[in-house]
Amino acid sequence: MLGPNQTLTDEMILFGSRKGHPVYEALEIVCKGPEVPLPEEWKAHPYSGPPVLFGHYWFTGKPEVISPRFACLD
Repeated sequence: MLGPNQTLTDEMILFGSRKGHPVYEALEIVCKGPEVPLPEEWKAHPYSGPPVLFGHYWFTGKPEVISPRFACLD
């Protein structure tokens, strides 16, 4: 899919803007990372490791503190 010098061709940039196209899906994962659902009981397990920064999540409802060790960058 890449052109000279390992760059996107004009055609790939066009396909990358079309939701559902394989190039679009590949760019989404490479640029944003995969999205995975969290398990229902994820808040019930306390976390004591290093701080975790994350983004690209679409929370709904009233904002609330998840943990003093987590921060959403969106």
